[in-house]
Parts: sequence; structure tokens; C-alpha cells
Amino acid sequence: MAQGLTPARPFVSFLSDYGHADEFVGVCKSVMLSLVPDLQIIDITHELPPQDVRAGALTLVRAAQYLPDGGIVLAVVDPGVGTDRRLVGVEVEHGILLGPDNGLLAPAVAILGGAQRVVKSPLASASRSWCRAQRTDGNARSSHGISSQPNSRTSRLSGPAATASSSSRAR
Repeated sequence: MAQGLTPARPFVSFLSDYGHADEFVGVCKSVMLSLVPDLQIIDITHELPPQDVRAGALTLVRAAQYLPDGGIVLAVVDPGVGTDRRLVGVEVEHGILLGPDNGLLAPAVAILGGAQRVVKSPLASASRSWCRAQRTDGNARSSHGISSQPNSRTSRLSGPAATASSSSRAR
């Protein structure tokens, strides 16, 4: 993430393989904005080949170093959607990356200096219940890992990811 570029409003950089032929990207963005009305959303791309984790990882690593500091990267490319694959949050020096635990985030984490903390959601398939509008395959659940800290210029994990984060701090 580009050092020194911290926006005044919370933001999410969003990457997926959803495409624009249907409502999925719009629903995810609507859910995020319903949780954080002043959220800025940067669309990295939504036109990745379906379920191509390598293409997603390559796109993300190319973009990550240019994104503003202090936000969340939400990356969703997962051939295992609807399975028990966990959501993972990775804190790096200047932000948080959030996505499936399938290697999608690894190259971007490396180019951003490595993980300071990794949090896996303990609720993989059960996390579907915390999204009002969801696809039948559970994809919209990813957008519920985002909320805004009051009086802060950064964002943080919420929901099951926050629960896992809190319990990891207690160890």
C-alpha cells in the first residue's frame, strides 16, 4: 500500500471474479455501504476468470502497492465457495487484507512486507447467517467483515473475524 496516502474516509479496495453481468457486485457494495455509509469503495476488478485464484493473486499483487494506506482489501476468488473454507484477515503494516484462506492474499501480503497478524474466522459456513442478502453459494458473506471505527481514519474487521481477532489478542 502506498505510504503516506491515507484517505480521510474509510475505504475498501474490492477485487472479485463476480463479473458485472448480474447483481452480485452491486449487492456486496450495498451491504458494505449499509454498514458504513461514508465508505469509499475502490473497484480493483471484478472481471477475473471465474475461480482462478492465480489470476486473482497476480492482479492483487500488482495493485496492492498502489492502494492508499489504512484501508481494507476485500478479495473474493474462491473455487471452494460454499465449503468450510475459512475467511482470513491479514494485517500488514498499512492495512488489512480480507479473503478466502486459499492463497489468494499471499503474494500481496509478501509484497506489502509480510503479515503482522493473521486472523482466521472460526465460523466458515455458519458465517452465511450474518448477511441479509446473499447468493445461494454464500459469496456475499465476505462483505460483512467490514465496519468503521468511530472517530478513526482506518477500518477494522467485525463480525466473526473480529471475534477471532479478540480471542487471538488474549493469548
